[in-house]
Amino acid sequence: MGAPAKIDAEMRRRIVQCVRKGLTFTETADTVGVTRYAIHKARLADKDFDAAIREAIRINVGQIEDALFKAAKGGNVTAQIFYLVNKTRHLPPEERYENTNRVDITAKTRPDELESMTDAQLEAIARGEGCLLPGPAEEVADPYADLDDSAAETPPAEKAGAE
Repeated sequence: MGAPAKIDAEMRRRIVQCVRKGLTFTETADTVGVTRYAIHKARLADKDFDAAIREAIRINVGQIEDALFKAAKGGNVTAQIFYLVNKTRHLPPEERYENTNRVDITAKTRPDELESMTDAQLEAIARGEGCLLPGPAEEVADPYADLDDSAAETPPAEKAGAE
């Protein structure tokens, strides 16, 4: 059975009801028996229908925002950070809250080496100070150690000037 060519008043009422319940537009279209594109076209053609859908979305966002705020006030640190970052992003830079609680590690340390590190070593990495693993320091091979400076050939231009 194909989707109806036109969305009638009853379908519009059901679409707004679905959006109020928090369904996605795909779920709404499937529930009502129309396509997402048909809903989109109907919204463009009917400003009142579009306004009703926008209001339903605003109500849902408000409910989620309230729940997030309650979670933040209840001690949920993730909710607190999320709330502060998003609520202050439009403020001047000096008034914004930015989540700087991240650690970027670029290391040649294998996961099994991390497991053997002390808390102090891991904290040093987190502070960006780096960390040396316990044990003897590995000698870094000098790639030019084999070269004999005295045997180096003098460039031809210098030979001509020396004679």
